[in-house]
Amino acid sequence: MKAFHLSGLLLLAAVGASSAQMPTGDEMFRATASAQARARAAGLQLRSGSLWLTALRERTPMVAAYGAGICHLGYSAYTPGRDYRWLFPPLPPPQRELWLSAVVQHELAHCAEQASSADRQTGARQDTLAEGVGGVRWREVLADLAFAVQVDSQGADGEPLIRQLAALRAEHRDHDPAHDTSAELLCYLAARKPEARNDLDWLETLKAWRARCYESRGG
Repeated sequence: MKAFHLSGLLLLAAVGASSAQMPTGDEMFRATASAQARARAAGLQLRSGSLWLTALRERTPMVAAYGAGICHLGYSAYTPGRDYRWLFPPLPPPQRELWLSAVVQHELAHCAEQASSADRQTGARQDTLAEGVGGVRWREVLADLAFAVQVDSQGADGEPLIRQLAALRAEHRDHDPAHDTSAELLCYLAARKPEARNDLDWLETLKAWRARCYESRGG
């Protein structure tokens, strides 16, 4: 996601979160379009727009749901009573585009894991982390690792953007502990080799990283 290095991090600090802004409809259209190839490779159709009322009702900017081979993606810039601009930090246009494409990859990973679970056992989870905050964080770790992998897949140095997401997750951990994936993101950064390629498919790669890094903060 981030093609800039220390200077980019300094820019983020200087600009501040106050200038962050929710994505526009056009930005989300482009970000969703950029994920279509990944969705097809995962055996999914990616459709946007059908869940925007759900996103609005849940007061969350983005929501994804899997059903019958389709990953439904909803987006709402209006989140009553909640300010989610911090999820979309001020970035130069190329980095913002990469950030948003990785955010969509995060949602796509949720769908892919749901589809995988449904294929295995008609939607039931076998692991013991399926319920409660632990279960949510288990799934969010996978999705944020999808964000990180998307950044690295673009051929630029993605470390600053991944660190930015980790910092944002840590900053908001007190009121949203289930989404605090900061330790796992830093684990990924410590162990990744951006130039390396493996024979695992996308979802299996994410699961492998999660298995490696989830215990980095004690699960």
